[in-house]
Amino acid sequence: MNKTKNVKEKLLSFCEKKGLDIYNSFPIISQEKDLLFLNASVTPFKYLFLEEEYSKKNIALIQKCIRAGGKAYSLEEIKKSNYCNTFFEMFGSIFFNSNCCEVMNFLFELLEYINIDKNMFYFIVPLGNASFKEALLKNGIEMNKIFQIKGNDIFWTEWRFGKESLVGQGITLIYSRNNKKISSAEELLHQEDIYIPLLNVININAKEEDGTVKVIKNQGFEIAIGIERLLAIKQGCNHYGIDSINDQFKCVESFFEKKNIDIPQNELKIITDHLRTIGVLIDENVVPFKNKQGYVLRKMIRTVIEIFIIKDEEMDINDLLFDFYKKNYPKTEMDTIVKIINEEGIIFKNNIDKISKKLSSIKMNENQIKETYGISPNLLKIIKEIH
Repeated sequence: MNKTKNVKEKLLSFCEKKGLDIYNSFPIISQEKDLLFLNASVTPFKYLFLEEEYSKKNIALIQKCIRAGGKAYSLEEIKKSNYCNTFFEMFGSIFFNSNCCEVMNFLFELLEYINIDKNMFYFIVPLGNASFKEALLKNGIEMNKIFQIKGNDIFWTEWRFGKESLVGQGITLIYSRNNKKISSAEELLHQEDIYIPLLNVININAKEEDGTVKVIKNQGFEIAIGIERLLAIKQGCNHYGIDSINDQFKCVESFFEKKNIDIPQNELKIITDHLRTIGVLIDENVVPFKNKQGYVLRKMIRTVIEIFIIKDEEMDINDLLFDFYKKNYPKTEMDTIVKIINEEGIIFKNNIDKISKKLSSIKMNENQIKETYGISPNLLKIIKEIH
């Protein structure tokens, strides 16, 4: 019952029983000029908060998301963390005409319904925001589980949903895998296998306009739960162990084992993470290009190809690709994904050949070469050693 499909169905069935409108996931490509991809469950519904008429809708969905930039979703973070992916899913529920206590009560009922004990959480609350603290206490949370902090230095307490867009204050619920008592929010950091930031509850109540934050008429709340993190908690593992990712991770691991090639865990994670995202993007008709979504796709394909080149230039990536995608895509779609990866691989290898032939005369630094040809300093170093 803890499999991905069952958990997602249970989340939405609870919301349906509570009278929320259930939506399917929206296309992952954003229509906003300042946003490449949908990166949160609330994103498709931001307009509701800005309407003049009060909204009567309460909404729930599980949204496919991509975060391909920023501090929390950099390539380095994916290397380091077992709980961070470029492509992920987010459960979201949005409430209008509800107060903080009612929303928290809904959340705790939902957690009980999916067999998550609310007493296993620590709560990060914005300093000076009495409503969240009071709502937690009224719902039976002990004061020693609540930490009040200022700003976003440790955990987020204020959210800004894009430039000149919605603003909200909220709380973070951090699931603890042990019963050890702690005395500060700082103790929850840097132990990701023990303390897992699972969800946020955000009171969206303002909009940034011409550099000024103004209160909006149609205020509401969002509950946002990371599906992969929820599954990691329920299945007792990290992201790469959950049933919706583990088969693909094992596929990558097995590919290199069969070829007797040693490869560090962080590179296995990058390949798994990027191939998952590449499949999603191509399935939504994105093609490699020099800007926007196509540039993100191009960079991801080249990052994977580069790992293969560094390990063994003659290694055929196709054996891995067909194995990796066959479970999640019909043959026609899988063939398209593999074809686009191969075509981009040829372009990338041609760039490597160009650089190799004019190494002595090229007047670019490492960063310029990376931006122009997509060749990282790491790969450039190997090219120089060979030539």
